[in-house]
Amino acid sequence: MLRYLSLSLLVCASLFLNGCDKNNQSKHEKSQQQRTKSNLITLQGLDKKEYTFIKKENGLLLKDNGKILIIDIFATWCPPCQAESQVLSHLQEKYPNDIKIFGISVEENLPVEKLQAFKQSHNAQYTFLIPNTQNKELIEYIASNVLHKSNNIPLPLVVIYKDGKLMHYYIGATEEEFIESDIKQLRGK
Repeated sequence: MLRYLSLSLLVCASLFLNGCDKNNQSKHEKSQQQRTKSNLITLQGLDKKEYTFIKKENGLLLKDNGKILIIDIFATWCPPCQAESQVLSHLQEKYPNDIKIFGISVEENLPVEKLQAFKQSHNAQYTFLIPNTQNKELIEYIASNVLHKSNNIPLPLVVIYKDGKLMHYYIGATEEEFIESDIKQLRGK
């Protein structure tokens, strides 16, 4: 009888502990969800739309978008950046179904009006992301993956991703033909 009672207590304790373990499992799931959220960066464009970027091991992906992703890291005061905005605009207009280009400024505290003025004065026909602290996080993430450093980034820096993988990058003003050649190759893959 004592043995039966001991066995019953052991079974009850085991069921109780399994019940407690489910709470630990949900904590683990919450931790995993937080980690997943930390791999997401949501930014707002001048167009008032939100764009969510997914940080991959060696790349970047635009959520819910199968296009080739091109990120232009620039500054409004940078002459090569200003010239390259026209190149990127032309490519966005030429390949609207294949590529999505984002301009992201390294300038902290850049007023939205100044960014809007840059876009208008250079007739830039691609999406510019509104400056904020998350922009800096995205820039540092890209620079550390591409250049293996997160500060003193050469400008402009244009980075091309496909399917979340880094494909090409260009430092400094780059001729349209080089970028377009890479786009054509990636469209074929």
